[in-house]
Amino acid sequence: MATEELLKYVKDCRKKGFSDSEIRNALVERGWNQKDVLEAILARPSKRLPKAVSMAGLIFAVLLVGAVIWAVFFMLNDIRKISDEVAVIPKQVHGPTEFCGTSTKGQCSSDADCIAGGCSGQVCQSKSEEPAITTCEYRDCYNNQAYGVVCKCVNNKCQWKK
Repeated sequence: MATEELLKYVKDCRKKGFSDSEIRNALVERGWNQKDVLEAILARPSKRLPKAVSMAGLIFAVLLVGAVIWAVFFMLNDIRKISDEVAVIPKQVHGPTEFCGTSTKGQCSSDADCIAGGCSGQVCQSKSEEPAITTCEYRDCYNNQAYGVVCKCVNNKCQWKK
């Protein structure tokens, strides 16, 4: 069994820069039991950190992980917003791909009973209905002529038709 004296000797020799092999050879030459010498060389003192240092490290790690999760969440949210904005660009550059007006499907008996209403002319409605009230904003997709649609009476209901 490795004694305190033997353990101290190994530790001191290591501090002086001797290799484990040199320490073992020197001790065996001086008559120490080879098994005890190997036990002393293989015994390493515990390198546990003080409890306060361990707790501080744990708290730091938890905060770091939280910060990374927070950053990833907001980056992904920003990426989603940017991709939504980028998806709109082709529509803004090339314009909408189809007419976006609406129909009230008011009663009619002929095309003459149907009119385009709303502030931008985007609502197909019956003349007998109250005028459609819409926000006064113009979008290219409200241009029925550009899309080849007209406000007509279809199956006795006013609606946009090609």
